Amino acid sequence: VITTSWLGDEFRAGLTNAVSHHPASGERLLADEMLEIVDLAIRPMGQSASRYVGAAMDKLGKDLQQPPCIFASGSETGVSAEYPHPKQSYLLRLLTEDKHPRLGHGMLAMLHLPEGKNDAETARAALSLNTREIESEETPAHFLGSWCAGVAGLTFVSFYPNAMANDGLPVSVALNLARRARWHCENLHGFSWAENSTSCAERYLACLMELGLKKP
Repeated sequence: VITTSWLGDEFRAGLTNAVSHHPASGERLLADEMLEIVDLAIRPMGQSASRYVGAAMDKLGKDLQQPPCIFASGSETGVSAEYPHPKQSYLLRLLTEDKHPRLGHGMLAMLHLPEGKNDAETARAALSLNTREIESEETPAHFLGSWCAGVAGLTFVSFYPNAMANDGLPVSVALNLARRARWHCENLHGFSWAENSTSCAERYLACLMELGLKKP
């Protein structure tokens, strides 16, 4: 049995530990030091400001502004980008100001779907998407994170601590989230990005213009 003390009760959600013995050595009485990497390395590095803040993040916001992206914006502290959806848009966000309760500062990555809300039905939909991604090879993106129900509805969330920071990681994370959005749109909605990205961008622009006309 290998145990670690870093996983607090706030992360257990009332669940019990999965316990097993090593097939040859049996039960392990002392935890491997690798299990303390959070307290010994990752958490201390997270006490300083986010290492993802900078010119590379700002440049990413500009680089994403091309088809099939509908609209993108960014600064040195974060990026937002919207992608085609049959009715609204998928919203990709990279944020550096939110602090993880255990790992400290880093980069919070989210893909918001314009579907669901913070309720049991959306939570079940999130679990279904998690299962579908884990059990199949159809998603062209890594599964570092989880689908969940949140205040913005159905959302894929992942967090990258300061210990993982490098200039290329935000680009990789953003492209993975965009691929996940495309997979969801084309496989679950049958809505092609190649065929509809232009019309979605026009719809988005028309919506912005309408909102602008309604301002006092």
